[in-house]
Amino acid sequence: MSVTESRRPRRVARGGFWDTAKNTYSAETQQLLKEMMQESKLTSLQQRRLKETMQNGDSLPLQCAPNCGQFEKQDFNLASKQASKKVLNVSLLDGGKRTKDTIEAMGAYDQPTYRPHPGKCYYEKEKQKLANIMTYGKDMQKWQRQEPKPKPKEPEEIDRFEELQNEIEERYVFLQEMESLGRGKKYKAMIQTEISQRILEMEMIDKKRTLELEKLRAEKEKLRVQVNSPIPGDSNES
Repeated sequence: MSVTESRRPRRVARGGFWDTAKNTYSAETQQLLKEMMQESKLTSLQQRRLKETMQNGDSLPLQCAPNCGQFEKQDFNLASKQASKKVLNVSLLDGGKRTKDTIEAMGAYDQPTYRPHPGKCYYEKEKQKLANIMTYGKDMQKWQRQEPKPKPKEPEEIDRFEELQNEIEERYVFLQEMESLGRGKKYKAMIQTEISQRILEMEMIDKKRTLELEKLRAEKEKLRVQVNSPIPGDSNES
């Protein structure tokens, strides 16, 4: 090798001295980092930045950058602290009392406009009431007679004598049906007993009604005699 060749400058790789070698992450390391990110509950943005770092071969950061929400929260807290530090300058305020004209111009003595609460309006009823007061001097609607409510109809009383007759007839029909089926002996004694009881009750009702009828006839006859008998001290002029 000649002296000229030994003194010739060598070419430097592209990037020069500042071009550092990239890191290579194995599949096991990437899987481990993926599991650690899931356990740490990192946000989607933070996980995406870490994946890009591994793909580019850069060194992993010691701390993850905060998300946008944290930046916004920090900015809001800073703005609130700056706002709370503002203090009023007393020297810039106007001193003294306001004059009466100034207070009136500000509307301090203005009465609020009355606005009635919305409610039910009975225009026809109020018009009729006013017309009655103007004509009769009082509201006549209060003195109008209210129609009586119809009374509920009372249930009609069932005549016990007729009810007993129907019960006796039903038992006769039932006994005839049982005899036609060959079972008359089983129910005959019981049906005859029930019929006898109802006939006895009918006789008692008939006797009671006969006594009431005779009493009513006696009172009617007594009243007729009293009407037709002459009044004591009253004589017919001849």
